[in-house]
Amino acid sequence: MRGIYKNSILKKYTIYKGLYFFLLFTIFLQAQHKEQVVIPDYVRQMRYDALYKLIYDIKRDQPELATQYCRVYLDKAKRENDSLRQTIGYRLFTVVNHKNYRYAFHYIDSAIAIGKHLKDTKYPALLHIHKGILLESDRANFKKALDYYLIGLDLARKRGNIDLELSCNHNIALIKRKFGHYEEANRILKTVCKREAKRYKRKIIPLEYYHLSLAELINTYRLTNQIDSAYTLNNIAIKESEGEFHKHYFVLTGGMLLWHKQKYTAAIKNLESVVPLIENNRNGVYFDILDAIEAYLYLGKSYDALNQRDTAIRYYKKIDSIAEKKNYVLAETHEAYLFLKRHYEKLGDKDQQLIYVNKLLRSDSILKDNYNYLRKKITNDYDVPRWVADKEALIEELESAKKSTSSRFYLIVSIMTLCILGVGGVAILNYRKRRLYAQRFQKLVGDDTLRQAQGDMLRQPFGKSNETSQGDKELTISPDIVEKVLQELARFEKNQEYLKPNLTTSVLARKLKTNAKYLSKIINHHKGKNITQYLNDLRIDYIIEELKTNTKYRNYTIKALAKEAGFNLGEVFSKAFYKKTGIYPSYFIKELQKKENE
Repeated sequence: MRGIYKNSILKKYTIYKGLYFFLLFTIFLQAQHKEQVVIPDYVRQMRYDALYKLIYDIKRDQPELATQYCRVYLDKAKRENDSLRQTIGYRLFTVVNHKNYRYAFHYIDSAIAIGKHLKDTKYPALLHIHKGILLESDRANFKKALDYYLIGLDLARKRGNIDLELSCNHNIALIKRKFGHYEEANRILKTVCKREAKRYKRKIIPLEYYHLSLAELINTYRLTNQIDSAYTLNNIAIKESEGEFHKHYFVLTGGMLLWHKQKYTAAIKNLESVVPLIENNRNGVYFDILDAIEAYLYLGKSYDALNQRDTAIRYYKKIDSIAEKKNYVLAETHEAYLFLKRHYEKLGDKDQQLIYVNKLLRSDSILKDNYNYLRKKITNDYDVPRWVADKEALIEELESAKKSTSSRFYLIVSIMTLCILGVGGVAILNYRKRRLYAQRFQKLVGDDTLRQAQGDMLRQPFGKSNETSQGDKELTISPDIVEKVLQELARFEKNQEYLKPNLTTSVLARKLKTNAKYLSKIINHHKGKNITQYLNDLRIDYIIEELKTNTKYRNYTIKALAKEAGFNLGEVFSKAFYKKTGIYPSYFIKELQKKENE
């Protein structure tokens, strides 16, 4: 939905002359098109905090006057050689001129250049978050935006700014959501909402900050088909936000949830009540482009469900307009293009079909280049090879209108050939994949080196060989400490204590009576891997042996197996299993059962 960042404060710098004169030039150009504003003396004499508040109070309704007051703030900071206030001044220009992206980027870059050495709790972390939001809004550059959010997150953590840390996590979760990683986004937003709810109850942050994240959490529930949970949470949020502007966040999410409940008329009522607010958005914080796209998408789907196709097409074409204007391509735009393509296919309008097939292919290319992902649902519903085949077929059909019957026959043969080649190619890839998995499975069940290695590990303490002792010198840790830690590790493995969940580096270090730094170095040196890999490999080795020797484990779910092995999440367990073995646990169990039946 919407990116967020919290307010600020600021320190000293020396501005580059070129940057300074460029700013003066841009201000001069702006001044040519505006009447001269007379700044009252009392404004010039205001303290920084009072002037800052005044600018925020008038920026929505009087942006030009707010811009002039920004200049007063910045000029004052320059006269006093206060780099913190200068940084704030440039950022204020960005906030007021947020819709003029050329100026907004110029001002935020100036702020970053000046404030990069500040040691303030909010700056320069806030500046990087702000630029990330601009990159998303203007250029749909999610990759670069993510880079800025990560920098902001690192700075916020180092300076102990919890609000900015939560804001970064919120924005990163939104990018994950836009990439299609809904479960990961849901997990992050749950943590953010829990922490922000506590801060709201303690009156540290306003309700809206918490509700911004709550609205996104509801969206991730919706996108993971947990509709009842999302609906219940949304109704609670609507009651909590009664009388507040941000209640409209939940009117929007509620409209989308009503579509999932097949209450199409009610969904339309909700969505159409909030669309004017999205379209006339004045401050750039309440709603963003994704809000508009989702509102139009669910209005289109609702009208389509009520067989009002013309209205549905109008909303889908609004999505197309946004995508063309902003180059803002997400999975939601694919859905709109698919509908429009199928609509014109039913009408027999091949020219329009070709337009939307080309847009599908172009948007797919943008998704791959910029996000390196394509939502599974859309790929399965109407994947790229079919779009390519459709494009070729449409071009051939348009040209064949002037050709003979024999040309049509040639076209059909060509399409069939392409389909056969496509199916054959997929079959070959699947065959090679199955063969590779089978080889990996045979290596696991037919090779006892894993069990032998585990036995050796329990019988022999670490680090006894001359070679290892010689190598211990590189650790710069006392040999006695190394020996003691290795003995503790041997005991830890023998007692299978690695099966306990929530084993972090610090927890393991305390358990082994050492510190995290020493433990990390010793495991890396003696095992050739970091602590996470070390624990994951022990757990996977354990579960493989249990699956091979104990048939009851083969009836467990992946989630249950993960719990047995000490993992908190089935997804993390599956990834660790694949990384270790090259196959997934579900495949391994299936093949073990098949082998047992044979």
